[in-house]
Amino acid sequence: MKAKHLIYGIAACLIALSCNKSQGTLSTDMDEIVMDYEGGNINVKVTCNVETLTTVTYEEGEDWIFVLPRHLWGNGTLSMTINRYSGTAADRHAVATIVGNGVQKEIRITQTHKPRPGATDLDLDRMNIYADVEGGTWTIGVATAKTWTVTSPASWCKVTGGNVTGDGQFTVTVEPSTDYQYRTAEVKVSADELERILLVQHVGTKIGNVVWANANVDDPDTFGANCEVRGKLYQYNSKVAYPSYAANDHASSTDPVPGFVTGEYDVMSETWKEENDPCPDGWRVPTIDELASLIGAGESTPRFWFDYWMIKERAVAGAYVGLDRVILQDEVTKDDMKGAIFIPQTGRIDRFSGKMDDWWDVALWSCTNVGQTWDMRYVWMNGNQDYSITDWAGSRYGQGVRCVKK
Repeated sequence: MKAKHLIYGIAACLIALSCNKSQGTLSTDMDEIVMDYEGGNINVKVTCNVETLTTVTYEEGEDWIFVLPRHLWGNGTLSMTINRYSGTAADRHAVATIVGNGVQKEIRITQTHKPRPGATDLDLDRMNIYADVEGGTWTIGVATAKTWTVTSPASWCKVTGGNVTGDGQFTVTVEPSTDYQYRTAEVKVSADELERILLVQHVGTKIGNVVWANANVDDPDTFGANCEVRGKLYQYNSKVAYPSYAANDHASSTDPVPGFVTGEYDVMSETWKEENDPCPDGWRVPTIDELASLIGAGESTPRFWFDYWMIKERAVAGAYVGLDRVILQDEVTKDDMKGAIFIPQTGRIDRFSGKMDDWWDVALWSCTNVGQTWDMRYVWMNGNQDYSITDWAGSRYGQGVRCVKK
């Protein structure tokens, strides 16, 4: 019996050694990051033999660190982008935690505060607000040694705060739009002879010389309440709205969209007739050149980034459009679009089957034809960071519409 127990004991030891050998290992080339207030990028080398997930916990503030990729399947590099910090009172801190099967590693992150402004300085922590149809409220930080005030010229753009000496904050509240018209307001922050302007844009965003709506067309003559609303799908030169099943959870992609008119169709018009344009008053369907310029078609790096995995934590996947791709990935946030727009995943309805054969792309109509009036031009973008300017789209495809200001 003793011999049997000895054999069992040896076997147990061998099993334990084998298990220990297969346990995860995790190390990084740095345990602490210190970044100055200007922010920037830093790469962390990770050596690991298991899949890991990285999360960030903030001790002060929120969402000021962007990590890509959050998942690693073994060895890899975490690229961390730390936003600019306008605080002058104290440093801010966060902890990046890397967790895998039986392993965990923490990296402490410190961003030093901005030097306290002198008597001649006046600084805002942002210079632009881009408000959707539903409006909203934003908090703006002010850094100065002077006494400052804030005023707004528009009744729809209300400000509270000001009459403060030294660092402080004020709030901007944009009322919901009822007419879908693009409007702007210059909120003025003044401290003696110093002045700063916060530009507020509502319903649309000016990119280059074109004002783009901040949301897709939903029902005819309306925009979605915000940029995450997928909106309705339309056939060319038609004001009949069809639902988008881009989330792939409302109906099976094997079933036709109810009421969808299929087949070939000659619209007998070289562009979208005004009475058939689904855009609200003052807006229109864009040309193919406007869409191509928006996404940077033909440039070495397109001017869009498709957030397929919803890294920026929006409710839907889609494309951030209109800026350099690095800026879109690293600097743009849900609350600070920095001049970009977000276009949600819309999908497309097939013109013959009436089925949503594509639910994962962004597909947008232009108002441009190809020399005849039954095939039209459109743009698509997808999660592989690919795009196409497509010429031969039959007019009875169902696709999304993102308007431009007339």
